[in-house]
Amino acid sequence: MVTGGEVHEDKARDTMRAREDSPVTGLDCVYEVRHGGAEAIAACHSVAHYSFWVSCREELSMQLPTKPILTLDVAKQIATAAEAEAIKNSWPVVVAIVDPAGQLVYFQKIDDTQLGSVDVGIAKARCAALYKRASKAIAEVVAAGKIGMMGLPGAVAVEGGLPLFVNGDIVGAIGVSGVMSNQDGVVAQAGVDALAAIVSS
Repeated sequence: MVTGGEVHEDKARDTMRAREDSPVTGLDCVYEVRHGGAEAIAACHSVAHYSFWVSCREELSMQLPTKPILTLDVAKQIATAAEAEAIKNSWPVVVAIVDPAGQLVYFQKIDDTQLGSVDVGIAKARCAALYKRASKAIAEVVAAGKIGMMGLPGAVAVEGGLPLFVNGDIVGAIGVSGVMSNQDGVVAQAGVDALAAIVSS
């Protein structure tokens, strides 16, 4: 009976013989390491290509990590949950959702919200995304006397911006503005809670 190991050994020997007449190139080696099994080892067993094969293995072992991405659909769901909290309390606010780089993904403004809150809401969200913390945390540091924090690019020392995390990875942030800052924080938290519910569902 032929075992799986014997089959692989035969294929490897065949590959070796084939490569004796047609030496392996670097490109061949990369392809076979990516797509082959025992053939990849056999094809690169020559002294000239063994080190290259090792580097290929190292390259494949250093794959980039995968991260969750905040989609437009999820951003809309987060904003809708935040809006519902605001409407329940009769709070006219803006809700801004940004990606990890602080770039706007979704924005909405409840009727009669003060126009100045448009830029403030986006700024709060961007601050929370870039610094991976609530804008309230920066406000507390500034209140403690470390006013130098306000010199940091994009820092906003007002409550209402919260980062959005999925399994420990930041996917963006939510920023709310329009009422008292603590009330903005309540609305933003409703959006954060909505994301947690989406992830756990």
